[in-house]
Amino acid sequence: AEKEKETEEGGDSRGEGQGKAEANTNPIPCSIRIYHNIPTTTTTATATMMLWRKEGWRLGAAVGRALLPNQGQGWKKTSAALCSVVRGAASYAASYSTSSSSACHETFGLTEMQVEFREVARSFALNELAPHSAKWDETKHFPVDTLKQAAELGFGGIYCQEEYGGTGLGREDAAVIFEALAYGDISFTAYLTIHNMNCFVLDTFGTQQQKEKYLQRMTCMELLSSYCLTEPNSGSDAASLETSAVKQEDGSYVLNGAKAFISGAGTSDVYIVMARTDPGADKAKGITCFVVEKDQEGVSFGKPEKKLGWNSQPTCVVSFDDVVVP
Repeated sequence: AEKEKETEEGGDSRGEGQGKAEANTNPIPCSIRIYHNIPTTTTTATATMMLWRKEGWRLGAAVGRALLPNQGQGWKKTSAALCSVVRGAASYAASYSTSSSSACHETFGLTEMQVEFREVARSFALNELAPHSAKWDETKHFPVDTLKQAAELGFGGIYCQEEYGGTGLGREDAAVIFEALAYGDISFTAYLTIHNMNCFVLDTFGTQQQKEKYLQRMTCMELLSSYCLTEPNSGSDAASLETSAVKQEDGSYVLNGAKAFISGAGTSDVYIVMARTDPGADKAKGITCFVVEKDQEGVSFGKPEKKLGWNSQPTCVVSFDDVVVP
């Protein structure tokens, strides 16, 4: 009644439709409105888009941290709340799209959640990767800080358990995210896929002690990782690898060998190493996976490879000379 009276007296100059739209909209939190200088009369959809254009992926990361006080945990339980922010921005942007058929083609067959994950990854790629990609390649800069920013969005352990800081999504979800990120920088994204694979290996096959020591710090990318399979004489043919791991009386193993073309080598903190533990077994068998730390005695790195592109991730030989692994 007071609203109608105010309108009749000319105190509210807004149209009837606009007033109804605002009345039916959940307001953006007051603190966010004040910080970003958003008028209180702005509808949620418009305000969300303003935030999205201004902050891009950072908005998602900020909301994610606010919803997840324990870093990396409970993603699925709060993803709906995070995605509601993304959904508002995406729907508002869609109303101004000049190529709806193209948008439909790009997201055809994706679930609603996958479309939203794609929007977050795409925004990150456009704002944080694409503007720097050429410079990173030219200067051979490995963007570690940007990798950690990607981890804030849950991209450090996409298909790992939430218990260890993972996002708890599937491989198809990961493919959607990686494709969107690759639009901004393929070299950056390639390393991120390798790191995710390492997290998956530990999450699936690692011991409880290894998970507690490494995995939680890997999913947030506090620790970076490399995957060591390819060798100078065997390519990525696991059946022909020559790196050996000999078991000692105390239960430890001694590693000897070399791995070639290892992405992140020299910078990564953790190395997932494939080595032959049973030389008498069939070539495709008798192979064990070891976790080796960068600073362990006997670990060394060759000179950086000369590459045509993909220079924003370091690549070189990793050598293991009598490296003791407990």
